[in-house]
Amino acid sequence: MQEENPAMIAARSSWRCVQAKDKAGWLALMTDDVCIEDPIGVAPTNPSGQGARGKAEVADFWEKNIAPSTIRIETHGSRTAGLESAHELTLHNAFPNGVRAGCAAISSTA
Repeated sequence: MQEENPAMIAARSSWRCVQAKDKAGWLALMTDDVCIEDPIGVAPTNPSGQGARGKAEVADFWEKNIAPSTIRIETHGSRTAGLESAHELTLHNAFPNGVRAGCAAISSTA
């Protein structure tokens, strides 16, 4: 794995912004044509199955899914290839109602 791979740097910067509740910093990492599929396919956080597309939709995704919770990201392994990276993670969420949950995830950055 290349620690200085641009996708690895972007992923780590994204995690840092999420954990610090830095929406502006997080959005600044995104290109205008960003697409976040969380998860891939139809789900409560991705009702159309097409993901959040463009900065306006991604900003709305933040408000609905990131802002209300406290999120800690635990990485278990990362790989890089070309300008892409993939990560095995556990997302630890503390929701406003006091519920806490952990979710195993695979994340990618390109």
